[in-house]
Amino acid sequence: AYELGTEGEEYIFEGKGVPVLDRSHGSVAATVEALNSGALPLAEGYCVVFSKSKQHYYLLWREDKEDEAFAKVDLSGHQQQPEEPWSTQQVVMLGALGSEASWQHRAGLLDKAAYNSVSEAVAALNNGVVQVDQGYCAVFSESQQCYFLLYRSDKSAEAESFP
Repeated sequence: AYELGTEGEEYIFEGKGVPVLDRSHGSVAATVEALNSGALPLAEGYCVVFSKSKQHYYLLWREDKEDEAFAKVDLSGHQQQPEEPWSTQQVVMLGALGSEASWQHRAGLLDKAAYNSVSEAVAALNNGVVQVDQGYCAVFSESQQCYFLLYRSDKSAEAESFP
């Protein structure tokens, strides 16, 4: 995901042939999950989504469409930040409130009062504010009212074994 701007800065992407998802898709992590699972088909392979929790627009793209997506919004010379071990694209939906028994014995839950969104938790993990030796943990998304498993880039196989 690439942060494009806030409300009022729609000129960055409007009219450039990039699909803009409606506000019912208010979470980057949940949108990525829906795109990856096929629940949200997107022929172009890229789109713009507004994050309700961060109040910013984000450009999302399929791995093979990165250059095309950035060219569409005139960011072809962008400097992609170095890969971080934690990403909002490395998530698995665990379930709604009440689903804790099915996964809590396998993944620790980050403090709900301190971290109530996937992007907040990912930033804290990448900045070293939160340490998770296991390589994955759960976070409750206030905006989506469900739990997500966040996993480090080297733990994708284990993450896929979760419910």
